[in-house]
Amino acid sequence: MRLTKKDELNCVRFGCVFLPKQNLICIPWQYDPQTVRSANILVRLNFSQWPSAPLLSLAFEISRTKVLPHYCYVPFDLRNKPHAKYLSSVFKSGKIELCFLADSRQIACTYEIPPYQCAAMANLYTTAMVHSKTFPSISYDFDLAVAEFEQKIRLVDFFQYAVTDSELEHLITSSKEAAAKVAPDDKADATKIATGLLEVFRPQGTFVRGLIEKVPSWRRSLLVGLDLHRHFEGDYDRFVHFLADLIAVHTPKEHNRQLETATLLFKSIFRLLNHVSDNFAKSDETSKAQIEADFQDVMARFAGGQGLSIKAVTSLLSAIGIPVGGQPGRTPKDYSSEYARKASGQTWPAVAAYTLANDRETREEFGSRAFDVLTFQEKELLKHRVREGVRSYAKRVGKTFPPVRETRLLPPLEEGQKNPL
Repeated sequence: MRLTKKDELNCVRFGCVFLPKQNLICIPWQYDPQTVRSANILVRLNFSQWPSAPLLSLAFEISRTKVLPHYCYVPFDLRNKPHAKYLSSVFKSGKIELCFLADSRQIACTYEIPPYQCAAMANLYTTAMVHSKTFPSISYDFDLAVAEFEQKIRLVDFFQYAVTDSELEHLITSSKEAAAKVAPDDKADATKIATGLLEVFRPQGTFVRGLIEKVPSWRRSLLVGLDLHRHFEGDYDRFVHFLADLIAVHTPKEHNRQLETATLLFKSIFRLLNHVSDNFAKSDETSKAQIEADFQDVMARFAGGQGLSIKAVTSLLSAIGIPVGGQPGRTPKDYSSEYARKASGQTWPAVAAYTLANDRETREEFGSRAFDVLTFQEKELLKHRVREGVRSYAKRVGKTFPPVRETRLLPPLEEGQKNPL
């Protein structure tokens, strides 16, 4: 398989290239070819409308480790028959054929789209095709739409997640195996609690997405919730079984009543928040009565010794990757040397090179390579990290940012004294 000059240019521009004749997406791979097999691949389909044309793009996040992912995408012209035919076949088969180009080697790989994700992609494709067919032909300009997309969109924004599908599948399998050893009565109790919790959060998907933007400090916890929702979308019963297994295995039996209290509390909070929103469908009097009854029940449980303690939910939340407070934070890294070097007039690349050469953890992360031999993406990542570290240090110690060269004022010259400068 040979790439044309245009294909090579598209590889540089988009990070990959689509070959219609082979129904293949080729991705340059700058790392050890052996790491392709173990790399984690995530795929997102994005549909956006631009003044020049609607645009459907298939984006990829490919990473050996989470810290250094590779992003690329393929923009598809929906009025191009080979493009439309390819997408239709992908969503029917649920498979994307990939070819990684590593030096002189070509490594074939088949990515299987999870069924729930494939169905959502197919629906989005159908919507995009409708918009494409109704878009005025006189205004249609695919190349301009791609250029507009490149100036407005960041691929990383398509991949907001905390837990990958492979990590979830491992947790699902291990929890199911452990729950099989739990007594039937305890498993039934866990199923009841799981059903109650999911019935509270099930209708709140849009609301939770809004919270992510408004409350950044909750970001990871809420992202885990969205990851779970996305993974189990369309398979509610499987979600219930998973959560029941998780509760049965990771939550002590004596804490189950407290989880029931938490369910009531969440229900009350969501009703209260929905009550003050414009989209609440029920009458004010009805909603007020529901909210009052909910909180009275919660208060009664607290009074009866069934209050909510952090220990009752810590093990459950930590099992699915949600960090719980109570542990001391990591000691902030000392960026005083980097601050001083930037203040002396060094460039950010020079400061980043200093950190790479003098910080053990950073050297290990980048394979003990010198700054000059890092890839462009790695250099940008390291520069950004050092710059933000210096910014945080400056804020912590009350110094200015960006660092400025300090000017030392010399005492006035005495009579007959020469200027040392």
